[in-house]
Amino acid sequence: MGRVLSTRRFIFVYALGSALLLVLSGNAWHRHQLHRAQATTRAGLEALQHLMTAAYRELPEERFSLWLGSANLRAWAPVGWDVFWIAPGPVIRWSLRQDDSAALPAEVLEALQALAQSPDAPASFSCPKSPRVPSLLSAFHLSPEKTEAGQVVLRAPLATAAPGSATLGLAFLLLAALVAGGALLFRCLFLRNLHSVFHTVDFPAFPCFASDAAVRSWARNYIQMADDKIAHIRQMFDRLLDGLEDGTMLVDANNRIRRANQVAAGLLGEKPEDLKGRCLADMPDRDILEHLVGEIRASQLYQADEIQLRSNAVVCTVAGVAVQYPQGPGPAEVILVLRDLTRVRQLERAGEEYAVNVSHELKTPLTLILGYTETLLSHADMAPEFRERSLRTIERHAKRIIRIVDDLLRLAWLRNEADTVGIPRAMVSVNSVIEEVVASCREWARSAGLTIATHVPENLMWSLNSGLMEEALVNLVKNAILYALVGPIEIRARVCENGNLELAVMDRGPGLKLEDANRIFDRFYRAEKSRSRASGGSGLGLPIVQQIVDGHHGTARVESALGEGCTFLLEIPPE
Repeated sequence: MGRVLSTRRFIFVYALGSALLLVLSGNAWHRHQLHRAQATTRAGLEALQHLMTAAYRELPEERFSLWLGSANLRAWAPVGWDVFWIAPGPVIRWSLRQDDSAALPAEVLEALQALAQSPDAPASFSCPKSPRVPSLLSAFHLSPEKTEAGQVVLRAPLATAAPGSATLGLAFLLLAALVAGGALLFRCLFLRNLHSVFHTVDFPAFPCFASDAAVRSWARNYIQMADDKIAHIRQMFDRLLDGLEDGTMLVDANNRIRRANQVAAGLLGEKPEDLKGRCLADMPDRDILEHLVGEIRASQLYQADEIQLRSNAVVCTVAGVAVQYPQGPGPAEVILVLRDLTRVRQLERAGEEYAVNVSHELKTPLTLILGYTETLLSHADMAPEFRERSLRTIERHAKRIIRIVDDLLRLAWLRNEADTVGIPRAMVSVNSVIEEVVASCREWARSAGLTIATHVPENLMWSLNSGLMEEALVNLVKNAILYALVGPIEIRARVCENGNLELAVMDRGPGLKLEDANRIFDRFYRAEKSRSRASGGSGLGLPIVQQIVDGHHGTARVESALGEGCTFLLEIPPE
């Protein structure tokens, strides 16, 4: 892994680079200004040389001496400049800055020697090792034709620093310091701003002025924590989707399924892992789904439709809404919700069948009552025996209507109790409950020529609602008496291996077909309709048994085969 460039190291390198750049820029400017100053000095020397040679050429020698004394050459020669008129000897005939009797400076002698070596051209050179200051010298003959005219040496101080360089250098240093300080200040403000931002979220405290290693460690922990939170949120979202009773899918802009819960996969006949990433065009129901998704995207409104899926012939409603993200104007994603209507249709059919059955069960006795009532009203001279028989029929069918209404109310009450406060239970003796059942049904069994046998362990205690459980067993025993061909009718009780109490009522009747056994607990359902109606039953006895067992959080079922009788089993878990 490569070396990580820390923030402090970056700031140091940035500040050092900025300062170096400023220094290089200042040095280049200084060299340029120094070059200009030296060029100005050379131009001044040349101008002064032309002036003196022109004056010597135009003036006699005695007047030239007077002109040197009277001419304001200091205006031509700035501070530090000097002019030497050297006679052969060499001796100083005239000097601008020092006495004529003074000895020639060494650099002036060097200039004269250089002029002697090339008498046809002025000698001009710099003398950086001057004992006083570095100088620029120019030596020339006043008159090339007259050697007695002598030579002139011009000396000017050599510029070693540009004007204002000290101030400029200080300015560059201040600017470099400002750049470095600005970089450090930016780092501090940036870290402080990050601290204020992350202080408002549920993450570790941001190390505002800690070392770079601490900041990197915090960043790694922050990223790891953010990844964990995202994974947790995604997992919670997946669990939420899987917990929904409706199928839910998210379709992206390319009509590919990004997410789908198990219910949606089941409705579409796919596995959840196989459904993810599938394109709608590859689905068996592609025409319906693509059309609905296209309408939702076009309208940007909630859309719903009822369809029959081709994959498993399930009728369901498909509703969807568009999800437009602010990143761009591309096609919106669509959330689809699939609701299975199979159970709804079953309940609708069951409700319709229930209404038909109730109407039929009530209409038959009411029709008989109405018929006998009309007969009694229309025949005043009716024989007393026929009148009494008619009134007994009316009474019997009126009682049947009352039993049907009572059983319906009983079912409604049981369901309400189970769904609200719950059916109260207490520890009771199972043997005592069954003895009460036998006592209640003994006369019915004797009238049918049957006996009742019980097989119950002694001292078996269980948490039951004794009254309701007695009612359920009485209904089962009466049902067994009605259909049994031979006796005895057996009542058994035992504790199953799973820890539940099992109560069984067995008869030796004709038994049930499989389709009858599957619907025997439905309201008003009768396996032998003519026989049960003749007995005066309401067709609600077994549904009441089912509701009582449900109130005990148990299960009720029947085991039967044609010609082998029926065994009704009630399994009650402990409270």
